[in-house]
Amino acid sequence: MSANTATYPAPDADQVRALWDQVQFTEVDRTVAHAEPVLNWLQHDRPKGGAHLQGFKIHGSSEFEWFARDHLPGNIAYILPHPDLRTLLPDSFGITDPLSYKSSRRLRGWHYGASLELAPQWARAMYSGGFQTDLSNLSNEEQDSRAHRALENASNLYSELFGNRYSTISFATSPDPWCAWFPGLFNITWAVHDRLEQVLWLLAVTDMD
Repeated sequence: MSANTATYPAPDADQVRALWDQVQFTEVDRTVAHAEPVLNWLQHDRPKGGAHLQGFKIHGSSEFEWFARDHLPGNIAYILPHPDLRTLLPDSFGITDPLSYKSSRRLRGWHYGASLELAPQWARAMYSGGFQTDLSNLSNEEQDSRAHRALENASNLYSELFGNRYSTISFATSPDPWCAWFPGLFNITWAVHDRLEQVLWLLAVTDMD
């Protein structure tokens, strides 16, 4: 029986901590063509902020793969400080300890989302823009055109990353500034787990006025 279909008992707290010591991450080595229009749009509307997309291949035991399939997004705060991710993320992220990075705002933690909500959330981030964006200056036709382009870009990115799969995709989001890359005014991170490919994707957006 393959690791993707085997059934294992739910690990207890001590076993979960041991699993973190077993897992390793390597950077996903592939060109994501449809990431460019999404990132360019997000960054263009946030001249004092930015956007970053990166994928990480998960390597672990069969037991960890079982755990990751059902529980990885809900434990993303424990994964972000992993030494492999520290090494693979750009230096500008300067990870210290997720969800305890200094901020004047109350930390909200991570929240699950249904896979069908992912591309629309990306589209909304593009459509709404940043602090410098004023949609009231656009005509109805221009707003409609902007919405259609945002939806198309988000859908194209989702399809390139995950194809037509939804049942094996789960994600969590957080507005918290979990590392030094975020200025702390407007932030959102999508942590997306592809259970079939055992890949973790991070799309982070930040902005300040």
